[in-house]
Amino acid sequence: MAQQQCSRRRRLNDTLRAHGALHVGLYALVPPAQDPHDNLAACQGHAELQGLVVMERIAAISTTRADDPALRRGYARLLSNLADPAVPLHGVVAADRNTITTPDQLTWFAAHRAGLWPGESETGL
Repeated sequence: MAQQQCSRRRRLNDTLRAHGALHVGLYALVPPAQDPHDNLAACQGHAELQGLVVMERIAAISTTRADDPALRRGYARLLSNLADPAVPLHGVVAADRNTITTPDQLTWFAAHRAGLWPGESETGL
């Protein structure tokens, strides 16, 4: 299942890249005792390596990673901006794929022609 999600996400990102410069939002989710700056810095570095233009940075605190990503206020704002044609946002760079990758989220990203770039390596999938 994880391999299929990774493959699907990569196909969508490749399709988006064919249309020029991509503007993204950074998203980091951390437990209450952790400073989100390291995760955001990792996202920033990954965005730069991918040639993505960062437009927005959002950090969220969560006591569990099992909650629905779409219910988190900052992430919901990113989704709203991705869905708004007037906002030049094309995707999200997350600190890791588990922060927001669920089958429902991949379907949402595909339906809205939005990219998702996890900051961690997916070579182990």
